[in-house]
Amino acid sequence: MASAAGTDLSIQKEKRRLRAAMLTVRDSIDTSVRRKLDERRWAHLAGHPIYQRAERIFTYVSFGSEADTHTLILQALEKGKQIGVPKVSGGRMDFYRIMDMDCLIPGTYGILEPSGTDAGHHASLLVPSAASQDILILPGIAFDRTGGRIGYGGGYYDRYLSQYPDLFTIAFAYDAQIADHIPMQTHDRAADALLTESGLTFIQEGGYNNGSTRVE
Repeated sequence: MASAAGTDLSIQKEKRRLRAAMLTVRDSIDTSVRRKLDERRWAHLAGHPIYQRAERIFTYVSFGSEADTHTLILQALEKGKQIGVPKVSGGRMDFYRIMDMDCLIPGTYGILEPSGTDAGHHASLLVPSAASQDILILPGIAFDRTGGRIGYGGGYYDRYLSQYPDLFTIAFAYDAQIADHIPMQTHDRAADALLTESGLTFIQEGGYNNGSTRVE
């Protein structure tokens, strides 16, 4: 019987392989094609009650070949929703409320992040509320149809979500990023739903559609 340590090493090796392969696939999507796919993905979310009812949306700010979130941020702000975007400091990730895209400045690797943490400056700490229908948008490099996800290897989202186990998560991706199977470790948090240009799929029991149902 393989040891737990040996199993973890095997999973980590497979994750590294999938991360490299899927990053190449994602980067290879033509810019004009990517724009059309982003528009289709947004249309699926914009008309769905899960977005319309959400009071707070916690989302990454897309960078490079990532599935676009800029449209989501701009449209949600216009609707008066509270938007929180991540900032990493000292190995910890927190989300800060922004009022517009001008609140963002280039951070590590050029990724846009909140320029301040003071409400009187640009951004104030935003935390999920159990009393409201908040959602968190998950970034990633590879996903599967059971909610499995491979991120960038820092574990920031898994650690953050361990503090808010009831926060509903939606993974943003392109169909090309979907693998047959993502190996998961005990600390990995599966997504509750998966959104691609093909539709919104609810995965985890207890989700808005209470099961694995695609909404085209």
